Amino acid sequence: MNFWTAPASPSKSQVCAALDFHHETFIITIQTIIGVMLILRTYALYERNGRILGFMLVFSASVTSIWVNYLHRPQGRSQLGVRLAVRHRVRRPRDAN
Repeated sequence: MNFWTAPASPSKSQVCAALDFHHETFIITIQTIIGVMLILRTYALYERNGRILGFMLVFSASVTSIWVNYLHRPQGRSQLGVRLAVRHRVRRPRDAN
């Protein structure tokens, strides 16, 4: 029986969960390695400037903290705790004629 066309079963769900976990772990690992390489390359391009390195490390730490906050949010919440939009009315411009 084909894995993709077979009806859902507990064993199939376990295989999918394990495969998803593997893919997510692989993606996180590769992105971390590439990010570190890009930070080191930029640091070298700016002639080992400490300000550039500090900025990139602070920026990376803030992005990582937002990501960790997103991962540990309560289930059912799809947004961060900060509201980024404001409700307002948009009026159509009147015709000049």
